[in-house]
Amino acid sequence: MNLKILSDSTCDLPQEVLEKYNITMIPLSVVKEGKVFTDGVNITPADIFNHVANGGDLCSTAAINIGEYIDYF
Repeated sequence: MNLKILSDSTCDLPQEVLEKYNITMIPLSVVKEGKVFTDGVNITPADIFNHVANGGDLCSTAAINIGEYIDYF
């Protein structure tokens, strides 16, 4: 039996752990000021922290849609 571990990007696993255990990371969407970003692609935790520290509203996240999730399999 083969097993595959998937994780979403909000768990913030270090790259070394992803590589060591061959974990596939699926990026979630981050909504900031009504705009949708892809976690780890065009927005980082540092971007979010800076935004909030400078008075911006809290961001929210959204899971990928079922079609994208199926594509990973």
